[in-house]
Amino acid sequence: MSNYDNDSEMKEVMQNFNKETEQRFYEYDKHMIKNRQKCKDQCDKEIQQIIFKMQN
Repeated sequence: MSNYDNDSEMKEVMQNFNKETEQRFYEYDKHMIKNRQKCKDQCDKEIQQIIFKMQN
């Protein structure tokens, strides 16, 4: 059992930390999804260009 389990101030600090950390991970995840999609789109475009060149 942690020394802080019965300390209401420390509990609040820990809850705030957890909430802020969760929000940061959420924002990071959104950012990474956007970046992955951007990279995928670029890759698809390059593949299409290669296929087009091979057909000509």
